[in-house]
Amino acid sequence: LDAAQGRLRRPGYVRSVAKLGFLLAGITCVYFVLRSLVLGGSLSGEVTFSLPSLRDPPTRLLTALSLWPQYARLMVAPFNLSAMYDPDTIPFLTTVTPSVVAGSALLLLVTVTAALPFAWPAVGLGSAWFLAAIFLVSNLIFPIGTVLGERTLYLPSVALSIWVGFGLGWFLGRDPVHRVMGWAVSAGFLSVVVLFGIRTAVRSPVWVDNETLFETTFRDHPENFRAQWFHARHLVETGDTAGSVRHWRKALEIYPDSPGLLTDYAGFLFVGGDPRGADDLARRALDVHPDAPDALLLQGLIDIALDRRSEAQRRVDRLAELGFLRIAEQLADSLTASRPPDPR
Repeated sequence: LDAAQGRLRRPGYVRSVAKLGFLLAGITCVYFVLRSLVLGGSLSGEVTFSLPSLRDPPTRLLTALSLWPQYARLMVAPFNLSAMYDPDTIPFLTTVTPSVVAGSALLLLVTVTAALPFAWPAVGLGSAWFLAAIFLVSNLIFPIGTVLGERTLYLPSVALSIWVGFGLGWFLGRDPVHRVMGWAVSAGFLSVVVLFGIRTAVRSPVWVDNETLFETTFRDHPENFRAQWFHARHLVETGDTAGSVRHWRKALEIYPDSPGLLTDYAGFLFVGGDPRGADDLARRALDVHPDAPDALLLQGLIDIALDRRSEAQRRVDRLAELGFLRIAEQLADSLTASRPPDPR
């Protein structure tokens, strides 16, 4: 903003912002230190738990580049929306595709024009704003735990307002523009605002509660593994356990590597009286995420049910080592309660 408005060229600019700059930098450093202490030495924590594919840098980067056309679509024509952009609503990519090429071109265009706030504020300011706002939540630098979230586009969308505002001001301020043409452009802009307002009013009730949100997502995007997963859970909660099986399997078919899904499905089978089927899924969950507390607890309960007491005790010890003392105590109590009677 300072560059676009010419403040950087004013005498004494650096001195005028130095105090505020040092204050903000200090606060940011303190925040990062505290966050790192809370998260055990990490700034991001375990954000890839549900989507372990984001741990692979090539997959993450290719998928992140393919999202840039989606950014443009969501800001310009937000008609097809989704609460969750998971596989296969947006698939993970391991090779270069047309969407990756298009995304790379958009990223390059925005990056180049972001260097123009001094010379061409009408374009440069919007590009610089979008790049600064989207970069940290784009999966390009580090994984953020989701492929794409519409909520991460709120701040970047200010760039569109900047571009449109400058564009309208430039067009309507030209001397040769006929009055009728000016009214037509203004009426068109107002129509877009009204249409987007209607779209917002129609979409907002989807977020009234989780049940409505998940059912809407399942209806609009049945290809999404999380939509299938949450629909299966909803059917279980409503008593339709038999009907939920197809959706558990479909979710697992779409994305078989989510520890959360594997653990949830294993729990469903375990409660339903199939500890051996649950055993296979719980072990797969621990293969993906060996220290997931829910999976360790469930695997311990399965071990108890299958009379593998030594393995169950190992789960108790591991939970205690990780600091999940209450869960470890809960599993230890279950192990003690299942102990066979003393023959003496």
